[in-house]
Amino acid sequence: MNKFIFSSTSPRRLELLEKLNLNIKTIAPLFEEKPLSNLSSEDTAEFNSINKAKSISLKYRDSYIFGADTVISYKNNTIGKPKNDAEALNILLDLRNSFHKVITSLSLIHKNQLIYSEKNNIIG
Repeated sequence: MNKFIFSSTSPRRLELLEKLNLNIKTIAPLFEEKPLSNLSSEDTAEFNSINKAKSISLKYRDSYIFGADTVISYKNNTIGKPKNDAEALNILLDLRNSFHKVITSLSLIHKNQLIYSEKNNIIG
């Protein structure tokens, strides 16, 4: 069994992992991201990253499981993954020439327990 698992289907993240040539298996999370109006953008990204990892942690109990999530904070709203190309284009058009934050959270779970969680903000 692989000791490190990344719970992700993100093509960009998978491409980065492949370039690093690390011995990390990737498995699709069993957690579906959803907007959480009661949480800040930072907390939403962290909630999603933790739950992506936890969603497969019981099956791979002895592995270290990473989960990640990226959201955008724009005008006090959290923008998650677009549903389609048209929505992605609309988001990009809204964000151009404006200040917004890109927030990524990375979490690590082992034996279904949170070991580490970190949030990063990039202001654009």
